[in-house]
Amino acid sequence: MKRHLKNIMAVALVVGVSVTTTAFAFGNTKEKNSSQHSTGVVVEPAEIVTEAPSVQPTTVVKTIEEPIVRVLSVAPDAECVTKDDIFHMMLNTVDYFNKASGTFIFNCSDPNNRTIVDFRTNMLDTTSYSEVKHIYVDGLSTPISMNSESVTADQIVYCQNNDQITLNEENKTYNISSFSTHSLESCVPIKDEDRITIAPDGMPCYSYRSNPTNVEFSSMCLFPQEITIGFLEDRELWEIEGIKEFSGLNCYVIHGKTSEDYGAKLNVAEFEFLVDVNTGVLVRYEGFDANGNLSDFMYTENLKFDGSAESVEKYSDKLVEGYSVG
Repeated sequence: MKRHLKNIMAVALVVGVSVTTTAFAFGNTKEKNSSQHSTGVVVEPAEIVTEAPSVQPTTVVKTIEEPIVRVLSVAPDAECVTKDDIFHMMLNTVDYFNKASGTFIFNCSDPNNRTIVDFRTNMLDTTSYSEVKHIYVDGLSTPISMNSESVTADQIVYCQNNDQITLNEENKTYNISSFSTHSLESCVPIKDEDRITIAPDGMPCYSYRSNPTNVEFSSMCLFPQEITIGFLEDRELWEIEGIKEFSGLNCYVIHGKTSEDYGAKLNVAEFEFLVDVNTGVLVRYEGFDANGNLSDFMYTENLKFDGSAESVEKYSDKLVEGYSVG
């Protein structure tokens, strides 16, 4: 009987009869990985050997990577939004989109120093591109413009493969910092009520989520956690005045006064926000001093999200040919 079975198996191999077995294994990447994928392992039989029936066929393993679908938070109905809703969205903007691109300009409380940031980010694969330019002007009376084509970037920052690569365009140097990026997995949610706690000495402590946009100065626009707490924590000091379109986005119009301590730091007594109704991203900010003069600002252009967002420019070694390590 055993000899009969051996003969049958040999015949099967000779005539090319085979059975394909497929198995799948799924798992998430670890924190700091450049992307999130499901990995399918497909096992296929190798070519059948007819001259040596005693040799068992080997297997070839192939991997198939498919991106995990991320479930985004849904913005509240704009017609019945509350102050708490807006406060929550602005503290957690990164939960409402995966990709973004655009430009923002701000003066960071210095009327003579304007910073322009062109950016693209894809949080799904932990990649980003930031081009940072600094312009020195004569106070806020100078017309505010983001038309910076004639201005050379001070630095360009790429984030990919767990690395942050910074190119200094002025002195032609670059450096690579490993494991300096923040993934979505590292952006641990924090309850709104836990954002501000009081230390034993009576001083307030603030809690912020890590920033998975990996965009330079993105706390001014894309992920404005500190601005949100500073301006909006006291619900009595501001109002939702309506909704208007700005640069292709529907935005909440928020007007308010600053608290005494926070306003003194920025030289801002009153402020106005335009906040994207779908993501909570700060689209426009103007701060005014006690005399009603513009004293602080952040403006944006061409903000786009997800399907409309521009692709992230990728780093390659060719970009630093002629550069030295700085």
